[in-house]
Amino acid sequence: MKCLVVFLGLAASLGAADFRAALEAYNRGDFATAIREWEPLAGRGDPQAQYNLGLAYARGQGGSPDYARAAEWYRKAAGQGVAAAAFSLGVLYDTGRGVPQSYQQALELYRKAADEGDAGAMNNIGILYYNAEGVERDLVEAYAWFARAQKHGDPRAAELISWASENMTRKQIEKAQALAGE
Repeated sequence: MKCLVVFLGLAASLGAADFRAALEAYNRGDFATAIREWEPLAGRGDPQAQYNLGLAYARGQGGSPDYARAAEWYRKAAGQGVAAAAFSLGVLYDTGRGVPQSYQQALELYRKAADEGDAGAMNNIGILYYNAEGVERDLVEAYAWFARAQKHGDPRAAELISWASENMTRKQIEKAQALAGE
């Protein structure tokens, strides 16, 4: 899957040219060049370069996956407001890859990403509530998060809503729908 990155900045700047060169290299599968171009930008604090390095390391696009290194870059990008980085770091905490497994950390990061409209984070919050991972099981809360994700276009959300509703009363479903609408 190719990474689509939106970079806001002056096209004439050196950083933008380096970023663009890295993105072009990434899109043609030259991951070593992309990583080499992104590293100095990320080191200077470019949040999109930090996020993309995290992706490359998590996917093993410079060799074997390096989840600890991915977590470092995701953390830096998430700290600068990159919702996708917060989501990705949340997944690492959720699964314990490269960081100590922590549903509480995952939930906090998913919430940060969900606040920015990340539908995948919304689904993952719902799954945590459904499975009672780091929180008490709450089908109403799970359904509400799945419904929010559906409103944000996540294609998995309808199936997750159906999954949650199998164990819910009509009254619980109505409460969850109201909660999702808030």
